[in-house]
Amino acid sequence: MMKSLITTLLLITGISMAQPNHLPTSIPQTMSFQAMITDTLGNPITDGMHNFRFRIERPNPVQGGQVHVIWEETKQVAVVDGVISTVLGSVTPIGAMPFSNNFSLSVALGNEVISVSPLTSVPFAFNASRAMSANNATHADTAHFTHQAGHAHHADS
Repeated sequence: MMKSLITTLLLITGISMAQPNHLPTSIPQTMSFQAMITDTLGNPITDGMHNFRFRIERPNPVQGGQVHVIWEETKQVAVVDGVISTVLGSVTPIGAMPFSNNFSLSVALGNEVISVSPLTSVPFAFNASRAMSANNATHADTAHFTHQAGHAHHADS
């Protein structure tokens, strides 16, 4: 019984110590990316390490439809059963981009561009956009969450 209690207390202590004390101070400059890569017949490409080039681009109307490369990263990525999973920005940080523009993600296998897809929002990004310009916070649990708000309602500490 005592051994079980000590084990439980150690587990609870370990979990509580592992919790972060604060929120991240900045937004990660990376994006997760997964894709199924197939040949022209729809078969998964060969397993192994392959050289991929990833680019974030935007149209450049001044140059007759050519694209302007905002960010680029080339790296070896493991392919398993045609699937790749990587973190974009792990080699070259993506950095801040003016998301008022239309951007696309271009993916090349070797020197051949195999996909160009528009970058679109996820639902929480719409709310985050509003929160960035909030002048007050309602029902914030701690002052840490409201330190940038102009006015806070119901902040507990």
